[in-house]
Amino acid sequence: MTDQLISFKTAKLAKEKGFDKLVYACYNNSTALENLNNIWSCGCEGGMHLEEWYYNYNAYPHNTLYSAPTQSLLQKWLREEHNLSIEIACTIIKDWFFEIYKISSGNRMYKAKAHFKTYEEALEVGLQEGLKQIK
Repeated sequence: MTDQLISFKTAKLAKEKGFDKLVYACYNNSTALENLNNIWSCGCEGGMHLEEWYYNYNAYPHNTLYSAPTQSLLQKWLREEHNLSIEIACTIIKDWFFEIYKISSGNRMYKAKAHFKTYEEALEVGLQEGLKQIK
C-alpha cells in the first residue's frame, strides 16, 4: 500500500499557495508525473539515499515544474502551517465526505456538499478546498 500523490490540479494550487516542502515527484507543465523511481531504473550508483534526491520543485515561481507531495504530506502542511484540519468521514451508506476546520477556533469552515466513492477522492477535493481557504 502506498500513499497517493496529489493530482496536477491540486499541485498547481499548492504551488500558488506557497507549498515548499521537499518531495520526490513533480508534474511538468504538460501534467506528466515524474518521480525518482525512474532515476533508479537507469542504473545510478554511488550509495545515495532516496532522501538526497528530494527537491522543492516549487522553489522558483516561473518554473514549469510543480511539486507533487503525497496527500498526507499536503494535509499535514495545511494543518501545521495554516491551522487547517481536513477531516474525512464515512456515511452510513459507505460513501465519503470531508469537512474543513480552523484548528485554533474549532470552527467548521467548509462542509462538502458532494459525497465520494473513496476516501482518497474525498481527501483530494478536501485538500483543494483547504488550499482555497488560504488567503
